[in-house]
Amino acid sequence: MANKIMQEIEAEAAAVKSKVKQALAPVEAEIKEEVVSFDAWFASRKARIDLHHYKEIIIADMKARGVAMQNTMVKFDEALAKYGIKLK
Repeated sequence: MANKIMQEIEAEAAAVKSKVKQALAPVEAEIKEEVVSFDAWFASRKARIDLHHYKEIIIADMKARGVAMQNTMVKFDEALAKYGIKLK
């Protein structure tokens, strides 16, 4: 009887671990993205942005939209798309 109870407990524990792992998967994926400064992001993207778009105007637009100046590359790219620039 004790063996049966232990098996049930182990099965429930495995089910809980599986649910926790599934719930944390999106969080872990977001954590793995590296956070960079706006200047580092702009330095890596400026070759793909037309020259008539000035850094100061892009940074002002991002600040007005509430984009943090320490963010992931993807978030900066999304904010740039909202500004109207599609990266080449």
